[in-house]
Amino acid sequence: MTFPHTTKGLIPQKHPFVLVDQIISVSDKITICHFTVPENHPLVDHGKLSEGGLVENIAQTAAAGNGYQAKEIGMEVPQGFIAGIKNVKIIRRPNVLSILKTIVRQENRVMDYNLIKGEVYLNDELIASCDMKIYCP
Repeated sequence: MTFPHTTKGLIPQKHPFVLVDQIISVSDKITICHFTVPENHPLVDHGKLSEGGLVENIAQTAAAGNGYQAKEIGMEVPQGFIAGIKNVKIIRRPNVLSILKTIVRQENRVMDYNLIKGEVYLNDELIASCDMKIYCP
């Protein structure tokens, strides 16, 4: 596949709960995605993406990277489940039509758990981050 690449078919979430549009790059440890915040998204409130939407955007970026890697080796897109979230920092909520760049770094893998750090940027400004434990059976 070439980049950027649509996330369609690479994540288990379906419309209207998709919070990633394109994969910009994927490596063993880092996935970068873009998302344009739509006006009519269920997680938009008063013209801004909610805090939960920002955290879910990080989770879906991780899922897109895992889905891409699975497809590359001919496997099914895996299902993952958020098992824990900590160190959440929401600096500001982005307006609709903002283009977000989300970077997820896999910090460690312990048994069936991926430990990741996610950061969401608007232009070059960090607007949200968290550490997440994702169960990937």
